[in-house]
Amino acid sequence: MSVKNAFYAQSGGVTAVISASACGVIETAR
Repeated sequence: MSVKNAFYAQSGGVTAVISASACGVIETAR
């Protein structure tokens, strides 16, 4: 992983998508 990719992940671009998918999975499980 390059520094730019690491910075992008820290900025919330990737984590926001992961959190959204996790919420979708949790809601579906209920």
